[in-house]
Amino acid sequence: MEKEKWPLWRSRLYYLLVFTLILLVDLLIVFCTHPPKKATLLLQGLTVFVQILVAAAAIWGNTLRALFSGPKLVLSLDRAEGQLTHLREQARRPVRYFHLKVENKRKGTAASKTQVILYSIVPPHTEDIPKPLAINGRLPFPWKFKGNKSRVCNVEAVVYSVIGPNDYCDLARLVEGDEFLELLAEGWTLIEDFLKLRGGQKTTIEAIAIAENAQSNLLTLDISWDGVWPGEKDEHVIEHIKIEPSPPLSKRKPKEDC
Repeated sequence: MEKEKWPLWRSRLYYLLVFTLILLVDLLIVFCTHPPKKATLLLQGLTVFVQILVAAAAIWGNTLRALFSGPKLVLSLDRAEGQLTHLREQARRPVRYFHLKVENKRKGTAASKTQVILYSIVPPHTEDIPKPLAINGRLPFPWKFKGNKSRVCNVEAVVYSVIGPNDYCDLARLVEGDEFLELLAEGWTLIEDFLKLRGGQKTTIEAIAIAENAQSNLLTLDISWDGVWPGEKDEHVIEHIKIEPSPPLSKRKPKEDC
């Protein structure tokens, strides 16, 4: 049987501990052979501490930079009532889009090649049907106003975003007259039916923003629709469409059978 490899962080920690142990042994030998004065002792202790910091920086430099000075992404629902617009290609039918917001708390360092990913989804269900298990989707949501990747030359500019200032992606949409509210994650046709929420159904999704040099919080949303077009006034939307932050799926207790 092949031997299981240590994770990278554990290997680095092991080498750091070995390096520290060698320094302490050397220091102990010096202390035993030449008992130092108090000032010398403090100076030697400080030297050892600095050497440990240098070793840690060499081993975990990128991680420490990302932790203290890299981008810090926060993913959230933009507006619970969404945004009303009209479809150009369908006789300007009213459509309401719902968006996710990606915020960089450290705007001085941009998050490069960022995508918002559908991490997992509970297939749509009704109140009287037990909630199915979540499945992993890992599909990207399209960025707001960046166009369709099948219609542009620079596909990478549509798929990815550089997050310095805030950016937004399309979470879902409801077109007047349609039979379903559509989640807009794209790329995997096998779960297309899971992305269509019909009247009286609800679902739960988990999404996360992932960049080359950062990762956001995991956002969990409960989504439900009663099957009624809410009209064009924002104040009526939450009566029919509910999109609300909720606890992560991993922390929810399954309902007990009666």
